[in-house]
Amino acid sequence: MGRVKADITVACRWRENQRLAWCLTGDTLDDVNTVTVRDLRNNGGEVLRRVEHGERIVVTRDGAPVAELRPLPRSSASPTELIRRRKNLPRVNPDALRRDIDSLIDPSL
Repeated sequence: MGRVKADITVACRWRENQRLAWCLTGDTLDDVNTVTVRDLRNNGGEVLRRVEHGERIVVTRDGAPVAELRPLPRSSASPTELIRRRKNLPRVNPDALRRDIDSLIDPSL
């Protein structure tokens, strides 16, 4: 995910008393919530709770983006944990699976 730059912001709107900037990052259009440095200082706990729940937040100073807060990548499971999970998976009937897939996908593709 790229950094948000002030000169590539294409539209802004207000939602729930927070600025929601639509920002062009590469070839995608992402919704990125922004908070000011003052809001971060005054409501840091709430901002971090939002980040913990998967939200990316850009911190601005005088209207210009200066930092991005985003969740840390989740740690991957150990090989032992993956083997344990595999043993608990339900058995799959390959014929029924194929029928289900065929019913969802256009056969002309």
